[in-house]
Amino acid sequence: MNIKFLPVKSYTQGRTHPIKGICIHIAEGNASQVYQTFNNEPKSSHYLVLRNGDTWQFVREQDTAWAQGFKDRPIAKLVLENINLNPNEYLLSIEFEGTSKEDITEVQYLNGGKLIGEIAQRNGTPLNREKILRHNEIRQSKTCPALVSVEKLIRYAQQPPQISEIESIKIKISLLQKLVEIFKSLQFYRKLGSIENEKGEL
Repeated sequence: MNIKFLPVKSYTQGRTHPIKGICIHIAEGNASQVYQTFNNEPKSSHYLVLRNGDTWQFVREQDTAWAQGFKDRPIAKLVLENINLNPNEYLLSIEFEGTSKEDITEVQYLNGGKLIGEIAQRNGTPLNREKILRHNEIRQSKTCPALVSVEKLIRYAQQPPQISEIESIKIKISLLQKLVEIFKSLQFYRKLGSIENEKGEL
C-alpha cells in the first residue's frame, strides 16, 4: 500500500512493549490540522487515513505515538489485562480524517481496512474486536471514534471487497453526486423563475 511518511515531533523513540493491538480514532479535523497539531502539541498517531483514501504515516511502528495514553474507566479486555501499562506502549494508532458528526467515507473504510490488515499481518495481531479497539473503550469520557464502525473496518481487513463491489460503490457515489447537481440546478432555476415572476408583477 502506498503510504506517505510525514514525521512529526510528538512521539517517543522506541517501544517498551511489543505491539498487541490497534486503536481507532476520529481526527476531529482535516489532514492539515492533524499534522499541525502533532507538531505543536503533545499528541500523535501512527497513521491518518484521509477522506480521499490516501494514507499518511507520522510515527514509525517501532516508535511510540501519543494517542491513547490516558485511561478513564476502560472496558477493553486488552487494556484491562494490561491495566498497569500506558496503552501507547503496546498499541498502534490510526486516525481517520473527519469529525464526530459524520461517518467516514467508503474509500476510508476500504483503505483503512487494508491498512489494518497489513499492520496485523506484520505484527501477528488477530483481526478481532479484542485487538482492534475504539478509543472510548480506553477513555470513556471520549466519544472517539464516534460514528466509525470498527466492525466494518475489521471485515474489510479480513476480506477486502472485490473490484466489482468497489466499482459498484463508485457508481453509486457518482450517481448521488449527479443527483445533488441536478437538485441544485432545479433550485437555481426555481429561484430564477420566482425572480422573473416578481419582475412581471412590477
